[in-house]
Amino acid sequence: MCLLMSCQDKFSYSYLIKHPDVLKQEVKNCEKMSEQAQENISLAQKNECESVMYAAANMISVLEEEQADPQAFGLKIMTAESALLDAKVELSKAKQNYETLKTKNVDSAMLQVAKDKTQETEQNEQKKQDEVNLLLSVAGLSSPE
Repeated sequence: MCLLMSCQDKFSYSYLIKHPDVLKQEVKNCEKMSEQAQENISLAQKNECESVMYAAANMISVLEEEQADPQAFGLKIMTAESALLDAKVELSKAKQNYETLKTKNVDSAMLQVAKDKTQETEQNEQKKQDEVNLLLSVAGLSSPE
């Protein structure tokens, strides 16, 4: 197992939903850890396991949804991909607006509003990306190889 600092991105929610095999192994690791005395588990390990279990619960929920109605699930993937494209366009516009305002002589409050809008659209784009990644990972689990 690697040090937390070197693995921080590896065990992010985004990483775990794109790598179901790693997620499965990390769930097993967390289950083993939970069998140990709680005082032996660090706060970082607890937080990591919370993220792992959250990703696993989402993966299971979406997998059940896919199995219940594959056709509706395929439509959900297309809708999510379309929403992601819209979010990417919105993010591009927000970044462009912020950069344009930086080059002009605008007051700092106006510039801060544009910066906040850019950060908000970045978070929205990441959320949409995570949703698409989760849906595609589940679809990949169900496809014959």
